[in-house]
Amino acid sequence: MLEKEAYFRTALREELARRQRVNPAYSLRAFAKHLSMQPPSLSAVLTGKRPLPMRSAETISERLAHSPSEKKRFLNSVYYRKTPAAIVESIESTRNAASSAKILRDEMHFKI
Repeated sequence: MLEKEAYFRTALREELARRQRVNPAYSLRAFAKHLSMQPPSLSAVLTGKRPLPMRSAETISERLAHSPSEKKRFLNSVYYRKTPAAIVESIESTRNAASSAKILRDEMHFKI
């Protein structure tokens, strides 16, 4: 089953293509510099080989002067691209923290 392309990747590719139509000499390196990213990192994000960190997504949205609604859509698409493994890991860490807190509240374990 083919996975739907992430909106933020599509938006970044379209913006790069738009800039290249205006200026055929405009490069990925120039786009990365404008977005305050390293060119290899941007390339890996665009090809789906690397996730886009939220902090970078926020910076990119600011650098591209997104409207509030566009910024929300862009950031949501990054946030919801978390891998199932990362979500499971997050749930497990929450459960472990709750389990530890329960043990510490138990009087017998607290004395130890």
